[in-house]
Amino acid sequence: MSDTIAAAPPGHLRVLVIDDEPATLRTVAGILRIHGFRTLTAESGKEGSAIARKERPDLIICDVTMPGMDGYDVLRELRKDPGTAIIPFIFVSGNRDEDFVRQGMGLGADDYLLKPFTPEQILESVQARIERHRLLSHKMETLRRSLHQAVPQEFFDPLNAILGFSTLLLDNLRAGMDVPREEIEDCVGSIHAAGEDLRRIASNYALFTDLLADADKRDSAPALPPEWTDTMARDVRQQAIGTGRMKDLRYSFEKAPVAFPLEDLRKIIHELLRKAFAFSEPGDAVKITGIVEPERYLIMVRDHGPGMSREQIAAIVGATTDEGDAVPPPRAGSGLGLAICRLLLARHFGSLAIEPNLEAGVTVHVSLPIASA
Repeated sequence: MSDTIAAAPPGHLRVLVIDDEPATLRTVAGILRIHGFRTLTAESGKEGSAIARKERPDLIICDVTMPGMDGYDVLRELRKDPGTAIIPFIFVSGNRDEDFVRQGMGLGADDYLLKPFTPEQILESVQARIERHRLLSHKMETLRRSLHQAVPQEFFDPLNAILGFSTLLLDNLRAGMDVPREEIEDCVGSIHAAGEDLRRIASNYALFTDLLADADKRDSAPALPPEWTDTMARDVRQQAIGTGRMKDLRYSFEKAPVAFPLEDLRKIIHELLRKAFAFSEPGDAVKITGIVEPERYLIMVRDHGPGMSREQIAAIVGATTDEGDAVPPPRAGSGLGLAICRLLLARHFGSLAIEPNLEAGVTVHVSLPIASA
């Protein structure tokens, strides 16, 4: 008996077995019960589909070739129902034709077992699908918690500004006050700025959900030639001009090829520089420097704002779940952008660290892989 089979699942897990052959139905259900599963059985696709909707089992094993409603029809119907759409689904069949197998997997089946199969094969398949489903559920719960943390402050700050300025303007106009054109322009300008901020946050929010859903994904990016530093220099100048902070900006980039997607790198630098400007006062220097080290390219973004404690930095940069997964939970104000930066860097074998400065402010360190010559 393999270690996988020996690790019997909890008795509350329920598996629905659908097969029009009574002997196969009894055999599969018997194997599962012996190893700790509770079973439900159906001798037709129609009966199995009805039981699945009513009982919501943890996993379904279904024969493909059945009279009337076959296994493909069962899977199609269940995938349309939100209540059964994500239940792990395993096909069993004696048909070894590749197109036949491919059709079942194309419909969204999680596995395809060929008859005759051994007890070890079916148990290993069942336990693998349930474990995969458990990990997926854990990832979705982590995503839900992270998004819940992201919503309140990040969204409501600009929304409150929009409501506040629009309410002020409406109250004055409804009261018949002769509002000067300059005040109207100020209010409308503030509403527009808050709207742009809200659009940026919404875009970041959508990007964050996509990145966190694939947080385990790792890609080796093609080499960027050394001229990427010229693009970064133009970007940071334009950003500083746009925020009225060109006099405060200090920047320099040593030239070297890096293995990192250009657009992702531009996003990272934009977010870090935006935070540096936001958390420092006009007149305070903001410095961004790129230097070459053995096998790594380091970018440092330093501001002279109020700074953060190490506890605050730890809360922003991320935490570790009970399952050992590194999760970057976004925090009010600064966390969503930094969480995006961290996820983008991790995807392409980079890293991010934050250090409090001795005098004031913080320095964000970004490490990128140097491209091979």
